[in-house]
Amino acid sequence: MKVKNTIIILVGVFFSIQSHSQVVDTTFFYTLKPIVQKDRTDIEVTLNFGVNSDTAIHVELFRDFYGTPQLYKYITSFKGINGTQVRATNLPDEKLVSPSGNHEVSLRYYISFDPAMLEKVSFAPNFSSSHFHMAACQWMLLAGSLKTMHICNVKIIQPPQGWSFYCSMSDQPNDVTFEGSFSDNFSNYWGGGAYSKKSFSVKGNKLNIFTGNSIHHSSSQIAEAVQKIVRYQRMLFNDFDFPFFTVVILPRKENLAGLKVKNMFMCYVDPGISIKQLYYLMAHEMMHEWLGGKLSIKRNNNAPIFKFHWFTEGFTDYLANKCLLELGIISKNEFVKAINRYMVNIADNQYRDYSLNWLEGLSKNGKYGTEATKLQYYRGALMALQADEAIRKNSKQYSLEHFIKSLYQHIVKGEEISEDTLFNFADTYHLNLREKFTRYIINGGSIILTGGELGSQYKLNEKKVPSFQLGFSLSETVKKKIITDVIAGSKAEKAGLENGMEFINISNENRFGNFFQYERPVSITVSAAGIIKKIEYYPLGESMTILQYSKTR
Repeated sequence: MKVKNTIIILVGVFFSIQSHSQVVDTTFFYTLKPIVQKDRTDIEVTLNFGVNSDTAIHVELFRDFYGTPQLYKYITSFKGINGTQVRATNLPDEKLVSPSGNHEVSLRYYISFDPAMLEKVSFAPNFSSSHFHMAACQWMLLAGSLKTMHICNVKIIQPPQGWSFYCSMSDQPNDVTFEGSFSDNFSNYWGGGAYSKKSFSVKGNKLNIFTGNSIHHSSSQIAEAVQKIVRYQRMLFNDFDFPFFTVVILPRKENLAGLKVKNMFMCYVDPGISIKQLYYLMAHEMMHEWLGGKLSIKRNNNAPIFKFHWFTEGFTDYLANKCLLELGIISKNEFVKAINRYMVNIADNQYRDYSLNWLEGLSKNGKYGTEATKLQYYRGALMALQADEAIRKNSKQYSLEHFIKSLYQHIVKGEEISEDTLFNFADTYHLNLREKFTRYIINGGSIILTGGELGSQYKLNEKKVPSFQLGFSLSETVKKKIITDVIAGSKAEKAGLENGMEFINISNENRFGNFFQYERPVSITVSAAGIIKKIEYYPLGESMTILQYSKTR
């Protein structure tokens, strides 16, 4: 959506083998023991496996490429047991491990993730005194190479009373055995806690929904909506190829992000998120099972990664809102509001006229941020709206969903489709997607709507809409820790923001971020003359005249 915060592939803890000591092709036996503390849940991990000699092994500790720096610092104890010896090296993230006399390695280490320190990283380990949630590479050790095949057994022992658990590998999470390399399994997830757990059956397959107890909405209401979304999307693609599916809703302040792995969807959201924002996030991210997942477009080697975001993200966004509309979760007026918001977002985007080459130039110069990324989403969503109207005009019984489902059934499973395959298939629906792709995405042209896309109940009218103006230089302010370049006459100045104030923090400032909320003001905490104060205002700038849909009388 995830746009959502960028997801970077993780590489977890790994062993580099010194001399000729090699890991025996055997089972790695892990135990996980949750230990509830006042503000967090610590994890005691025990590992046993065999090697073929007594040569010492260098162990490099956690490195989280999700963005959490120095994750190894959260290991509070790392010891050898049953004859295994552990020594420090001159590197803070490395240990030297000597196997026991019978060529076995037995390790016990304690992880104490600090929830407050991890709060700003979307996909960092998610912990509190009532739950834990972590990827395999955020706690599991790797022996041998990333491609070494082996068997792992993971048991959860001495669970706290009243806790339930989950694992993306199995619907029996307390004792899981699986085979594969670390590369195959690094993104598998384990978690548990005092969750509200609801279970459903979808075509005979188990659907489990875990909701954190700090989320400010009814867990039953959330579970009911989630199971409707899952059923709708599975029915849409006629895809019930899953032994079980787990949805986990986790708390993370000022965050709105989702992540899909095999058999599991996770969302990390502010506890006070609106219920419909939550439903939108889940509908969007779970749609990526197909668009951008099983239904992906092959890029040439030199093509930018965002070349087809108009389809994999823009069409996904539109279809997510259509899903909520069809299920009665949002009203037609709320759906139209989402369409209008796409047009406002494009008009308010400084890159709105940029061609693909210009956007690629931003990327090469390290300036392709959230604002440029989201532009392709908005363009693609309006292209999806156009395609939906074109299909319905040609056949009242079909819609964009029929086109997407037919395209999915047309492809060879497990293979990416080419540009030509997509555009040629779209031609059978008279969509002219190739021409629109060239005009709107390649050349950066304005998207022209006819006014009939939403039926006779709605029409396009010109409307004045305020632009976004933060009112000062955020980048310079963050860099200098001093409020800088306040614009005269801006809402920021009128609210009392002045150059030279000490900058402490800010919220709701990222206009194109996932968690930006139009109905909330920007909130800036500053210090002036030794007094800390909070300044709030709505970041409204000059009016823009744009087209918006309104209901006909």
